[in-house]
Amino acid sequence: MLRAQTMIFEVGSKNMKRKMSPWILIALGTGVVVFSKWIVFPGLEVLVGIETIVGADNVVRLKDGGYVFTNPDAMLLWTASVAFIGVLMIAGGILLLIKNRKIAKRQQDSKLDNLTGAC
Repeated sequence: MLRAQTMIFEVGSKNMKRKMSPWILIALGTGVVVFSKWIVFPGLEVLVGIETIVGADNVVRLKDGGYVFTNPDAMLLWTASVAFIGVLMIAGGILLLIKNRKIAKRQQDSKLDNLTGAC
């Protein structure tokens, strides 16, 4: 009896993961798109350095330890690249959602065929 209950829980858990995964991916992708500016500055800036993002020739260091950069096109390129990754995540979530609905429809049709006795 315990084994049967465990099996039912595992199947239900797998089904729940399949239903939630696309929505989580869409939500994360939306977050990446919305917050792409803050992911690049200061997020990636700390990881890879401002010189890598805008080019070493375009960074002017100030006496107080700050900096000014003179290449806003590079900043826009990096921000757009991060936003594009978010768009890809959203697209992947939508594709998974469509695939899961097709799988669910196929399973429903299969159950209906089994109930009606069709081959």
